[in-house]
Amino acid sequence: MQAELTVASAKGVFPSSQVVVTVTVLDVNEDRPTFSQTLYTGTVCRSAAPGTVVSTNSLITVHDHDQVR
Repeated sequence: MQAELTVASAKGVFPSSQVVVTVTVLDVNEDRPTFSQTLYTGTVCRSAAPGTVVSTNSLITVHDHDQVR
C-alpha cells in the first residue's frame, strides 16, 4: 500500500514551499487505516536541530476497533 502526503512550509501566513512524500507500507493487512483528522499542523523553530519531532499522529484500523469492545 502506498499513501501520499503533502508537507508544506510557510513563513507567517504566506506559503513558501511544499513537497509530496510517498510512504510505502510493507506489512499490509486487509483493513485500510484511517486517520482521525485530514489536516495536521506543526510549528518548527528556525534553530531546531535535524530530527526534531514536529508532529506525532496515530491511525485507526478496523482491527483496532474490534479489539476495543
